[in-house]
Amino acid sequence: MNKKVCKTLEYDKIIDMLVEEADSALGKESAARLRPLSDRNEIIALQAETTHALTRLFHHGALSFRGLSDIRPSLVPLSKGGTLGAGELLRIGALLDAAKRAIEFDKKDEETDFLSGRFAGLQSFPDINREIKRCILSEEEISDDASSELKRIRRQIKTTNDKVREQLNATVNTSSDMLRDNIVTMRNGRYCLPVKQEYKSTFPGMIHDQSSTGSTFFIEPMARVLRALEVCLQTGRPYSELRTGNRRRRPFRIVKIGLDMPREVLYDRIDRRVDAMLAQGLEAEARALYPHRALNALQTVGYRELFEYFDGRTTFDQAVEAIKRNSRRYAKRQLTWFRRDPEIRWFAPDEVKAMINYIDFGRS
Repeated sequence: MNKKVCKTLEYDKIIDMLVEEADSALGKESAARLRPLSDRNEIIALQAETTHALTRLFHHGALSFRGLSDIRPSLVPLSKGGTLGAGELLRIGALLDAAKRAIEFDKKDEETDFLSGRFAGLQSFPDINREIKRCILSEEEISDDASSELKRIRRQIKTTNDKVREQLNATVNTSSDMLRDNIVTMRNGRYCLPVKQEYKSTFPGMIHDQSSTGSTFFIEPMARVLRALEVCLQTGRPYSELRTGNRRRRPFRIVKIGLDMPREVLYDRIDRRVDAMLAQGLEAEARALYPHRALNALQTVGYRELFEYFDGRTTFDQAVEAIKRNSRRYAKRQLTWFRRDPEIRWFAPDEVKAMINYIDFGRS
């Protein structure tokens, strides 16, 4: 049928109405591709299918295609020997559920009709679907029972975390005179204790934060650090990979802001910051951690250079210059990394009003 006849018959409008009735993206795509036919036998066969479909609807009600999604993109990595994520497997499971409903819908008719052949080609793979549901709880969480190894690892993590909590409580009880408050708090995702400034160099642990007044330092006790390392050694995997992955959905949008300044200004501030940290006791802090210098967690800028000074391999001035140089290099790598994120909006530090407008209204 030529385009002029289709336009006269308003064929596109009919197709648009049909697309609106489809439940799934695949159904809408299939409906949008329909074109008028000219083969008489093909037309009669499709009209018979439509008649039988309408008869089934009258007798048994509508067939639900809830959860049907296009899994073709997920099949590409599988064909190349790749693996699928939890979300992709769940969508495959939903597709198998839809196939199962369609097969059961077909069984309601004892006699065959023009649609029976289409239904006969469906498979629901119940064993695969059952395994998907058993192992995957949501897109963010894998069941402990997914494998015996995963269950063992998570049991070990729970046992270790229980020991950590016991150790933290014991530390609070035995070091109360060194603490600002007898509480356990979180800093950067780590359990920390609020240690008074005068004890920060003698309290064994890693500093993660400090109060705005500088009177309190939030320190992760060394016992907890060692427990985390114990888990990694027992499992042979990074600690971050062994968490349950049970994320909370946050009812807010994230606004990303980056502070940018001329490189020479940034480097000058870094140098002055290192001098200030040394004046506030960085050397004494590093000496307290020196017995544990072999830990990977302590191979960071600031500690590593001072450890070399304590070993007699460098002078104090050389160690300070190395801290400043490595801090500048680290800052450069951070900027390179963050500039890859297109969601970050960059401002100069003094553009406070523009930043507030961007946060409030999405524009500066």
